[in-house]
Amino acid sequence: MQTIFAGTRLARVGMTSDNAVRRIRLLAGLINTGTASVKPRFLCSDARVSIGDVSIPLKQPRNPELVPVKYANGTLPQSTMRHLRWIMQKDALGQDVFLIGPPGPLRRALAMQYLEITKREAEYLALSRDSTETDLKQRREIRSGSAFYIDQVHV
Repeated sequence: MQTIFAGTRLARVGMTSDNAVRRIRLLAGLINTGTASVKPRFLCSDARVSIGDVSIPLKQPRNPELVPVKYANGTLPQSTMRHLRWIMQKDALGQDVFLIGPPGPLRRALAMQYLEITKREAEYLALSRDSTETDLKQRREIRSGSAFYIDQVHV
């Protein structure tokens, strides 16, 4: 087995030893969770939020009471920061995000953390076997004795 660090091998593939060492350090940093660091930067002056090199503008929510609170407290683990950065990349590109994982609260917590950091509103819609198409499109609220039909989140 040839080693990639040998000077003659590096010369043949067109990579200098400095570049090879730099690349190995970069890859080791990605593998070792303790050395790869993605830090959030909250820029208040221009109303943007950044995680690493990904940045999106912040908008004032119409209903601030729907913005999640107390999900992004303190220092977040690097694995969470990587997921949040990935979600932010998708959001910046205007793409949908579908979180897949084992049963438990982690996916919901990740979504709520992202919504809190970006000051976005959240609404929760529970699905069951008894959910109908009408349940998905509108919900009925009663205010001051009168019934109002309000469009659901995805409508």
